Amino acid sequence: LPSSPEPSPPPPPVPLPPEPSPPSVQSPPPSDPALLARLTSLEALLASEAEAADGRSAALSSSWKISSAILVVFMQFGFAMVEAGTVREHNAIATYAKNMLDYVLGVLVAVCWGYVLATGRLSPLAWEGGGGDGLLYAHSADLFYFTALQATAATIVSGAMAERTRLMAYAVISCFVDTQYALAVRFAWQEDGWLQQLDPPFHDFAGSGVVHLLGGAAALAGAAVVGARSGRWDQSQASDFVPHNIPFVLGGVLVLWVAWYAFNAGSTAGMETAADADDAAHAAAATSLS
Repeated sequence: LPSSPEPSPPPPPVPLPPEPSPPSVQSPPPSDPALLARLTSLEALLASEAEAADGRSAALSSSWKISSAILVVFMQFGFAMVEAGTVREHNAIATYAKNMLDYVLGVLVAVCWGYVLATGRLSPLAWEGGGGDGLLYAHSADLFYFTALQATAATIVSGAMAERTRLMAYAVISCFVDTQYALAVRFAWQEDGWLQQLDPPFHDFAGSGVVHLLGGAAALAGAAVVGARSGRWDQSQASDFVPHNIPFVLGGVLVLWVAWYAFNAGSTAGMETAADADDAAHAAAATSLS
């Protein structure tokens, strides 16, 4: 039988065309002074724009904080109106004086020792020009906002102890509450505070604990010490304790109502990002719903 033909060898592979090499990017020759000057000016322009953007962001946050703090300070007027309208007429002036003392003494306590206790930063007494070790207007805004919330905590006591404390005694109490507020801020709101070291960390957005719980506890203790007003629960003297000026009370409620939006929404403590704006909007909406 004839043998079968042997299979033919496979054809040789067709070589693929070589891939085109990417064009080489050559750096500009350093010997071109005009091009180097343009690159240098462009880098300087980008750096100045980044610095300006940071400055605008810091300025916006400071403006937001200052605006909110102004309305929070205005709450002192609302508290004074509510308290003065509720007490008897001959105590109205003393009630206004105590609410004014809350802020005046609060600023002195904050500048002398409160702000240092609360933040661990350089004392405002040592600030020079913009503020000592690089503290600029942002830290001044922090100090102003600190005094506004501090006065709110202290003034809660004045209403609870109305008509039962002398002016000098109340001044001592107000300074004591201001110092306690500084410690509460350090424990609860500073990153190195022990309440922040808990797992999960303590969360207090608008001062429900640092401001209101502290002020309420101090007010309760003060009211327990001084007791009720003389004759307050004597039925024969009941007419003497009727609020003497209801329009004052209602006007104070409206002032507090408006200012409370600044208190809650302003607790974002800045307005640098869209998240800050969302937090402020949610706080304002929640304030309206509550």
